[in-house]
Amino acid sequence: MLRTDKLDLSRGICLKGVMNQMFHKRAKRSYQEFIERLRFLEVAHPNLLTTIVIGKSDGREIPKVMITDATVPAIDKQCVLLTAMHTGCEYSGANVLFDLIDYLVSDDESARSIRATQEIHIVPIVNVFAYESRVEELMQNQYRNAFGHDPYQGEHWTFTGVTNVEENPEAHAIQRVIDHLQPELMIDCHGVFYADQLMTDQTGLSVSGLGRAHNKEFVRRMAQEAENHGHAMDYEDDRQRILPVANESTSLYAHRYQTCSPRVTPNSYAHHRYHSLAFTIEISEEGSGLWRLRKALEMGNEIWALDNLPGYPVGKVWGEGLYDICAQGSTPKALRDSRVELWQRLEHMSIITFGPQMPGRFTFVVSWDRKLAADLDRLQQRRPGEVMALLAKHGAIQSDIADYYAADPL
Repeated sequence: MLRTDKLDLSRGICLKGVMNQMFHKRAKRSYQEFIERLRFLEVAHPNLLTTIVIGKSDGREIPKVMITDATVPAIDKQCVLLTAMHTGCEYSGANVLFDLIDYLVSDDESARSIRATQEIHIVPIVNVFAYESRVEELMQNQYRNAFGHDPYQGEHWTFTGVTNVEENPEAHAIQRVIDHLQPELMIDCHGVFYADQLMTDQTGLSVSGLGRAHNKEFVRRMAQEAENHGHAMDYEDDRQRILPVANESTSLYAHRYQTCSPRVTPNSYAHHRYHSLAFTIEISEEGSGLWRLRKALEMGNEIWALDNLPGYPVGKVWGEGLYDICAQGSTPKALRDSRVELWQRLEHMSIITFGPQMPGRFTFVVSWDRKLAADLDRLQQRRPGEVMALLAKHGAIQSDIADYYAADPL
């Protein structure tokens, strides 16, 4: 039994400090070892791997790795952003990204296929300050940067970007990368601290309700890949609890609904701004994390429903039942530009359908003209004839179409 009354509190030793003496960190490499490894890989694979500095954390550089086939034009590639270590203690997330970097520059056939169609951008150590903290300091600084802020979540992360950027350089660096890439896929890798620490691995089950993936099939297949290789997984369906509609600190919400924080994170920012498929994964068994990330990147080379090109399932920006609004383009770059434009115009769109939908009467109206939207909002019942007459008045449709709907009996 641990005798806490015998601890020397005058020297700052506490229960967590004793745990640090009893157990070993999971860290695979020190920050300096990681930097030296990147330098080696840049020399060994000059046409596959490049690094840039995206910011600083307490004076130390935050490196971003890009892995891709440099012989393929950028317009023909999707963009993926993988991050870890917003905290300073979840080492298994960074370890898996270290291993993924080695895999992606290998001669593996799947790795070559991924490099030819995607730019993989990896930031394994976001919060260098906490990552490099001494063991006895880390448990106090694990979720904080040098200014005492959490780079992953907090009041400084908003849907319009990071505030107080001077004291949140790590978060601001990640925001700039997201804004530049507008990635199709973003995954933030979380994990465990101690070498023998246990946790059931999760995919897309962030405690932030806003940070969960918008495509459940995608995360289910990632998890299934890990299970196929002998790793246990925690699925959202296994919890048998739905998400709450609000974050209320009552016994009802605490026990009958899933944990769901409303806080904004880098993932929810990426989805809100650019309709990225963005979520977190939890990694205890590092083999599980590597299999899941490999599967995710492989799925980026599949053709998903409603798409005509291989890519991640992010092209549908709106849809309910019979109607969809989807990005269009002949290249991944064109699809990205179309997706972002449509997504960022959604709040100004007027979307109208006429029911019942029947042969000869199947109509879907989309407009992002603000004056027209204001006039449409003033219509009380939005009868087909009235709507079409208004559209014709604004020059949005030909008058004969309006005349056709003027005789509509419904």
